[in-house]
Amino acid sequence: MQRSGFNIFSLAVIVVLLGLLIAVLFPAVSGSRMMATPTAVGCRGKDIYVAIIGANTEREPLGLPSVWPRSNPPTNNVVDIGQMNFTNSTDYFYALYDGENAGTSQHNPYVKGFDYSKLAGAGVPAHSGMGRLKPKNNMWTIAKNVRDTMEDLVPVLVTRNLAAESLVADLPTMLNRRLGFDEEWKTPFGNKMYVIVRKGGGTFCNKAKYATVQVLYGNQTFQTTLSGSQDPGLCYLTPSKEVIPSEAVYQAYAAAYGHSKKGAFYDWWENVKELFETLKYPLFLMLMSALMSAAFIFVIVFFDKKWRPELSVMSWVYWLLLWGTVTAYLCCPIMSFNDFDHSRSGSFMFPLVLAFAVQFLGILYMIGWRETRENTVAFKLALGLILAAPLLALLCFLVIVFVIGPPVGACYYLLFLRT
Repeated sequence: MQRSGFNIFSLAVIVVLLGLLIAVLFPAVSGSRMMATPTAVGCRGKDIYVAIIGANTEREPLGLPSVWPRSNPPTNNVVDIGQMNFTNSTDYFYALYDGENAGTSQHNPYVKGFDYSKLAGAGVPAHSGMGRLKPKNNMWTIAKNVRDTMEDLVPVLVTRNLAAESLVADLPTMLNRRLGFDEEWKTPFGNKMYVIVRKGGGTFCNKAKYATVQVLYGNQTFQTTLSGSQDPGLCYLTPSKEVIPSEAVYQAYAAAYGHSKKGAFYDWWENVKELFETLKYPLFLMLMSALMSAAFIFVIVFFDKKWRPELSVMSWVYWLLLWGTVTAYLCCPIMSFNDFDHSRSGSFMFPLVLAFAVQFLGILYMIGWRETRENTVAFKLALGLILAAPLLALLCFLVIVFVIGPPVGACYYLLFLRT
């Protein structure tokens, strides 16, 4: 009885070929796991909001002003945050946390439950050390001159990637213009989405294609500027500057960066880009699966001395159907892991249905092939491979998980994540 040619050498070839592919795939998977979700960012913003409200409640009976940043006149010997005048949110959060005394026995933050970790995440690095807080470590834009009488829908905390120039202080009539994204800050979410915390305490996450003033403010009108009052108006502190919302400020921003309303074509293009972003990662996984299954089939079949002569009579149509079937089955567990990482479900159904369809076509093709040829041995071997496609995909997946995954993952951790 002739022994199969699938030996240790063949397995080594599989490990080398698939190892190169997994080395490309693993950083993408690891990077997706490390990214904070908009929900987590919203929770951090809500923690900041709760800390400020708690401090204001504690200070009010003592006759102390609110800790929300305010436009105060310059004075000497300022000892309380309520009397300070901030021109950016980084300096404000540094003072709120009493960063000057952090790490000493004199450290006395103005609020409880707040630290620099609330300012980081989703690509924004955390502040380290005892030095002064830097804008790059602060992902929040905060409202300035907030009053208790303002409507609860007013955003008081906004992720810095949304341009503060797009916000409004007064909305007397409905306005459906598009919001813009900040050119200075690409993190936390770039031009894909933004997160806000409203004055009433509610958090809101919105995608770019719905980024309009009408959606942001809940289809409501409001006024924060009091007629005849000397109180300073609502404005916003980004990590690096102060922005006073107005139509002139927005038009200047739109002219500089091209974010004015662009019409139906712009909306269509934004939808196309969002669709591409949604499909990009699953398509990347499917491409990797296709390459893995092709390498696996090549090694198993063409390195086997018993099968190679018989299967050499099969046409390219057969090999294409076999490869497509194994690829689709291999995508099922890989897409399941992708669903788990991204809190989704159901993506694996597409490759599963596709696998059944391609496998059925392969069986029909073999039946037709058998009618025109008399090579019974080749027919049985080829049909057996088509029927065994789920087992081939499973074997390929096990090799990936137990043979290639641990060493590649360990190397990636040692080289990139440990530091």
